[in-house]
Amino acid sequence: MKNTINIIKNKKAQFFERFCANKFMKSEKCYKFYIRNFESDFEGITKCPYGYACYFYKNQVISSIIDYKYCDLSRIISRNGHLNRTNFMKKNRRSDRSEIVNNVKVLSENELEKLIEDTKKQNELDLFRDTFHDLNNNNRSLKDIVEKLNNFLDEDILMKLRELFQIFDKHNEILYHVNDTSSKLQIYSSEIKQIDEIKNSILKDINRKNKKNYSLVRNLEFIDFRIRYLNRICISDHHTAIYKKELNVVKIITKLKHAFESTLIKKSQKIDIKVNDIEDKFRIIAYDDIYLGFFILLENAIKYAPMNSQINVFIINENNNNIKIIIDNQSNYIGKTDLLVKRGIQGENCKDGNGFGLSIAYDIFCSSNMSFTIKYENNHFICVISKNELCVISN
Repeated sequence: MKNTINIIKNKKAQFFERFCANKFMKSEKCYKFYIRNFESDFEGITKCPYGYACYFYKNQVISSIIDYKYCDLSRIISRNGHLNRTNFMKKNRRSDRSEIVNNVKVLSENELEKLIEDTKKQNELDLFRDTFHDLNNNNRSLKDIVEKLNNFLDEDILMKLRELFQIFDKHNEILYHVNDTSSKLQIYSSEIKQIDEIKNSILKDINRKNKKNYSLVRNLEFIDFRIRYLNRICISDHHTAIYKKELNVVKIITKLKHAFESTLIKKSQKIDIKVNDIEDKFRIIAYDDIYLGFFILLENAIKYAPMNSQINVFIINENNNNIKIIIDNQSNYIGKTDLLVKRGIQGENCKDGNGFGLSIAYDIFCSSNMSFTIKYENNHFICVISKNELCVISN
């Protein structure tokens, strides 16, 4: 039940009523109601087992809403004392203010609409915050790369990289001075736009001067994919046919190995890629964001694998048509793995972060008709990605 509660808490549930907060911790039918709606990706207003209205949207939920239209108002008021039907049985009430009925605060339609709008705005902020969090994590790897290449990079490229680092260094200080959702969203949006522009400028300089360094270029490519993923989610069509491409899995993972080169040296780690067939046989039709999915998994492996260890990647062609990718690294005890692909759930060995990485990878691979499973065996964390014809692509 602990992990179930964590899922609900990380969905940012707001319990307006003390009754709901208490029932949530004690009632099986209460938290099963939440899990059922989260797992089905339900969006909209529905009634909970105790008569309250709940609004589900993306990774947010407004709970214990009392209004005239959606909740079972008579049932809620009956728990608060004497009923007076003439006072509250007024369907589709439109007014600017809530009113008190038998000591129960009933929201007006306008107030409910504002709550829903605020929830959508908060969800957008979370998308930008998650993206910035991933870019900030990547920034550590980028600093490792620049430290290694410092004497070999042109001064104008170094200047732009310093400008990029400065955005992350000043972020918390800038954010500290604002409290409202709209202002925070504006800051995240502006910073991510700046990061994107600087990244594009550096890549142009590298191409123009024809002085390519694979680890630097691959790292900048991650920034590109992560921001593109954000933009696609925000316009709600990040998994449509136009983003499908013929991709070579071996090439993608080999490129990512180069992207992590400096971090691997720093931790005295090695990524060993083992392929059981010729490279050309590992071409698949998939959304191009699987690059981001593999980046997340390799970054996770490097983060949790101990110093002086090897991360093994097995790329297997099974029965000439089925591709399987296994990423295997040593790891401290994780605990149960069945819920780790859910948003906000972290293993018992977690160091930092928000617990969103594996859930993003899961969404990416499943959307490309690939299965994604994880397990913990003999002190090893193992991710298995393969074709799965039963997984429906969302177009």
